[in-house]
Amino acid sequence: MKRGLAVAVLILTGCNLPNLLGDPTSGGSSSTSSSGSGITLFDGTYSYSYQIDNNGTEQSNSNVAQFIVSNGAITSNPAGFSGTVTDSTGDVSFSGPCPISGNTGGATYIGQLANNTPKFGQGTWTCTTGGVSDHWQVSDGN
Repeated sequence: MKRGLAVAVLILTGCNLPNLLGDPTSGGSSSTSSSGSGITLFDGTYSYSYQIDNNGTEQSNSNVAQFIVSNGAITSNPAGFSGTVTDSTGDVSFSGPCPISGNTGGATYIGQLANNTPKFGQGTWTCTTGGVSDHWQVSDGN
């Protein structure tokens, strides 16, 4: 199934770019409220990063959280993501915080994981308030 995606661009002036899910070294725990799809091909703990446009300059925010897939359920550490691997081709759909500082409306994330060594994936995030959108990646899945 093909999906279309419209990408909105936001010009951020003097905006403080947030650490999406807090300090990943401060402990925390993963959320376990998501029921998995049972697809285990993509199980692992990944490093999560995202991009955000800041005045026309793409900025990457790397290794801001652990992205966890277990039995097809997507969670994170610190807690924040909740969703599933939706099929055996690695399509994913999950929700979590909006990467825009001060936007408390949350975001939806779609994309695809690859069952390579190491596992990786990418997709887009879209804030539910304002519709701002950009890209996310996960890498080093093991």
